[in-house]
Amino acid sequence: MIPYFLCIGAQKSGTTTLHHFLKSSSEIELPFTSKEAPFFSENDRYTQGWEKYFQENFISNTKKKYGKVSPQYMYHESIPYRIKKLFPDIKIIAILRDPIDRAISQYRMNLARGYETRSINKAFEEELIPEKLIKARALLPQRYDKGLETNCYLVRGEYGRLLKPYFANFDKSQILVLFFDDLKERPKYILESISKFLNVSSFNEEINIHFHSTKSSKYDLIFNKLNKIAQKSGFNNLIPQNINDNYRRFRAKLRTEQNEVNISNDNLQKLIDLYSRDYYLMKIIGLYDVTWEWIRK
Repeated sequence: MIPYFLCIGAQKSGTTTLHHFLKSSSEIELPFTSKEAPFFSENDRYTQGWEKYFQENFISNTKKKYGKVSPQYMYHESIPYRIKKLFPDIKIIAILRDPIDRAISQYRMNLARGYETRSINKAFEEELIPEKLIKARALLPQRYDKGLETNCYLVRGEYGRLLKPYFANFDKSQILVLFFDDLKERPKYILESISKFLNVSSFNEEINIHFHSTKSSKYDLIFNKLNKIAQKSGFNNLIPQNINDNYRRFRAKLRTEQNEVNISNDNLQKLIDLYSRDYYLMKIIGLYDVTWEWIRK
């Protein structure tokens, strides 16, 4: 079966909410395995072919419109060529968030998961090194690659670079670009836009709009005391590694909000310079309707 549409990202820009809206339509069929279930961005799945992937992730023989939400499809410039090769008539949906806010959100997510140990300024400064930016842009996404997740904060917000090959391979009528701010402030407008674009009748507008967040706990001090006791008693050595890892991630998630994310003025200006250059590419492909604060200044 041929997919009717793909939502390609961007990561941390409301794709989970879009997934819930799309899933609420009686005319749309999404993978039953997971929200993302990437295909085009993973070499092993891609080489095995679409037919095998479809059989493993979709319910066959329905009259619905097949589609999927995979923010990994805005990770690398090679992916739209793969999509074009198999499905030249497919519809593409992208949702974009202020790239600086998006990068901060990804950092906070990795901090909460226990993947990230650096300060946000240290993480961004390291990725801003020209050689590292080039390397990060060349990396293909792989499942559960913690190293990749903590070294691609900035390049995943270069929407002009990432969307340019989509606009080069697909007609503009096949691409719908939405914005995160509209999803938060005008969700009905977003639903109407998607409904018209996909030619489906309606979505469940009663779905609660949910955006991933990480919160701290007033009990973090208790965890600190318990951890010290465990270390002194040697109890830590008796705990299986997987439990230790889960405990570490849980603690990191709880303390994320306490670790305030403050970007230095110097790094903020470097990010504005980076994304201003990319915004030039966005304008070339016709994306002018951007209201991000740093662009308006």
